[in-house]
Amino acid sequence: MLSNRRILIVSAVPDAALSGLLRDLGHAVCAEAPPAEAADAASEHRPDLVLVDLDGLERAGIEAVERCGVPLVCVVGADDAAADGLLQRGRLQAPCAFAVKPVGARQLRLSIESALFEAERGKRTDAGLQSRVANLERRLAVTETVFDAIDQPVFAVDTRRRPLMMNRAAKGIVAALPPQGAPEPYGGYGIFRMDGRTSADIDDLPLARAIRGEATDDVELRLRRPRDTVKTRCVSVCGRPLRDARGDLIGGVIVVNDITRAKQTEGRLRRTLAGRQAQRRLMRAVLDTMQEGVVALDAQGRRLFLNRAAHTFATTDAAPDAPLDERIRSYGVFRRDTVTPFPLREMPIRRAINGETFAGVEMYMRNPRSPEGRYLRASGAPMRSRSGAVEGGVIVLQDETAFQRQEIELKRTAAELHERSALMDEVFHSMSDGVVVADGQRRLTLVNKSAARLVGFGPDQVGAGLWTDFVRAYHPDQVTPFDEADLPLARALRGQSSDSVEMFLRHPRAPEGVFVGVDGRPLRNEAGDVTGGLVVLRDLSHGRAAREAFVSGRLEVVDVLLHNVGNALTTVTVGVGTLYDGLRQNAPAERLTALAEAVAPHRDDPIPWLRDDPQGRKAIPFLLALAGELSAQNDAWLETVKRVRERVEHIVQVIHTERSLPVGRPEPKVVELRRQIADAAGVLQHLLAQRGIPVEIDCARAPAQIRIDESRFHQMLVNLLRNAMEAIDERAAAGGFDPGETPRIRVAAYLDPDQLVLEVTDNGIGIDPRRLRSIFAAGYTTKQSGTGLGLHSAANFVIGAGGRIAPFSDGPGRGATLRVTFRRSGTLLEPPGGVGGA
Repeated sequence: MLSNRRILIVSAVPDAALSGLLRDLGHAVCAEAPPAEAADAASEHRPDLVLVDLDGLERAGIEAVERCGVPLVCVVGADDAAADGLLQRGRLQAPCAFAVKPVGARQLRLSIESALFEAERGKRTDAGLQSRVANLERRLAVTETVFDAIDQPVFAVDTRRRPLMMNRAAKGIVAALPPQGAPEPYGGYGIFRMDGRTSADIDDLPLARAIRGEATDDVELRLRRPRDTVKTRCVSVCGRPLRDARGDLIGGVIVVNDITRAKQTEGRLRRTLAGRQAQRRLMRAVLDTMQEGVVALDAQGRRLFLNRAAHTFATTDAAPDAPLDERIRSYGVFRRDTVTPFPLREMPIRRAINGETFAGVEMYMRNPRSPEGRYLRASGAPMRSRSGAVEGGVIVLQDETAFQRQEIELKRTAAELHERSALMDEVFHSMSDGVVVADGQRRLTLVNKSAARLVGFGPDQVGAGLWTDFVRAYHPDQVTPFDEADLPLARALRGQSSDSVEMFLRHPRAPEGVFVGVDGRPLRNEAGDVTGGLVVLRDLSHGRAAREAFVSGRLEVVDVLLHNVGNALTTVTVGVGTLYDGLRQNAPAERLTALAEAVAPHRDDPIPWLRDDPQGRKAIPFLLALAGELSAQNDAWLETVKRVRERVEHIVQVIHTERSLPVGRPEPKVVELRRQIADAAGVLQHLLAQRGIPVEIDCARAPAQIRIDESRFHQMLVNLLRNAMEAIDERAAAGGFDPGETPRIRVAAYLDPDQLVLEVTDNGIGIDPRRLRSIFAAGYTTKQSGTGLGLHSAANFVIGAGGRIAPFSDGPGRGATLRVTFRRSGTLLEPPGGVGGA
């Protein structure tokens, strides 16, 4: 029993009972339609069978039903004469069966199965006959279609070169074959060898050879019309002879492949390959000129590329084919603290291979190839295929060692400067002389404690105004007011100096008044412009005898001290400000970041961007210019730090000299002689080490202990060693040392016989014999940044201790010796025992 068929009901009036009956038989009613819409409904729903009610149906309606192209079941009335006549006049052409109203389930089932069976039998009846015809027609149609659909021109000729067959493509390039035996090229084309100049021999062409029974493959030729000297067509021709069933030669056939585009593509590929190779060389040259190291690995961790910079710090003794983790460990990578090992999972190259993009990873690398260590900053990204799959990773390593060490040195210098400034401030406020400093706008900028006691105002009035706003100044007669324009500070602000101006000051804290001696000096910058003024005040109220102490030279020392400290502080302030502004507004770093942001979108394929994009073509010149700018900036910063360091060392020397000035009568104490010399050398150890200057100490013939003012004796030794070091610096700057000669300083101590002798010898610049008597004068110096206070201070101490100091030298370039002698016994020097200072 057939069931589950899709049935279309065609009826002028819908019949719900008929639809229900079909469903009861297990069929599906796919649609119901009037006769005029039967064909459209059948096309839309594709039924297996059409059930049509012939009640009142005209011939036109039956034809419409037949166009459905599926088996029919016609329902007629038992006494429907009109339907009988209609069927007799025009038999139905489609396979069909009939059912008579009223239609029962059994009758309807048999009618449906009869119609479907009839349709199936009709198909089988015609199948055998039509199959062979259709197959032949199909093969012929396919053959003709394929032949005409072939893109390559194909044509065949007989042995007399008369055309037998050609496809559509052949007709397109050859209008007509030439007459029999015609020597001219086919279709008006000139036929040439691939050089485009040599004409091809007509009898040697593939068609001529095929007619002679020869087969040819891939004969490449150029076709060009006579009047066209530029455009040519490149073809590849294959030829085969045609034979009949007996094997006799009856003609030839050729297939022409147009390879013009292939040749053009081949040429473009060659040019592209050459361009790619040139770009690769250019890119390699660019990468090798970069200061940053570039490392590329594939997804398995195998090395693909290292540029020149990377070779300096991204290579180790590990085997290239060793596992990636083993190679990573061999690099010796740590956190920036230089102690904590860097975790393997966080290593930049592993993160890049894992598909992560990152920037600014800080590392420290130390290994046998880089024992001094390097500070690095890494950025990275994965390499991806066109499908997005990770194929490897690239990291860029920036060597920040120099910058990091400069930063450390800058912090150290700043800390030292802060420490020295604090010491300077302590010394400044502990001075017995009053010091007042004003800037170019007449505002007070510095007032020490002694000045506050003398003039009646202190540091809390700094910046408030000129000192005459707080104190009244009179001539020594205590009655005549001092003209404001003649005050030492006012004159200093005009660039004039004043010496030993006696004044009487009265203020609320000293209503009885105070006599002072005032010296004034202008403060100037390196260009010589007046930037402020300085006055030094001495209390003369307790006796004019105090004037003698200043006449002996102390005023001159303080004067030079404060002048040099002021100038040095100005240089330090300007230098630190320059470094701060440079670090805060680092234009090269900002431009480097902008370049990285411009390159980032093109990281996967940078070559087209560098070559074709207007912005990309600027990248390499921009990068080269930026490298020069960074180098120039680094040199400028190094020069600034150098100036700051020199000024700080200068301040330290001045402060040490000031502290060594006598304030009261010191008490001598027993000290270890050799240890005192070693401690003095230790003060200058970092400067001596930088210059590679060893200090030899020989105390074999001296006492182990002596009794002396420890502080001033120590400062004297420091000044003598510093003088020797600076003499070596001057010789090195003037031309250096002879071959085989190295810088050296020797300190020797011995008894001879009633006095202790100390000799400090160097192989520095030496002393001009004409200057031997001048080197201990206050302010005398041969150095551009010197104060002339070191040897002067040392001489003052030696003479004050009852000793002598003398220089010896064979002349410029031959070194010098400073010899200090002390009495063997006395108040300040008294060896407690015999010789034993080895």
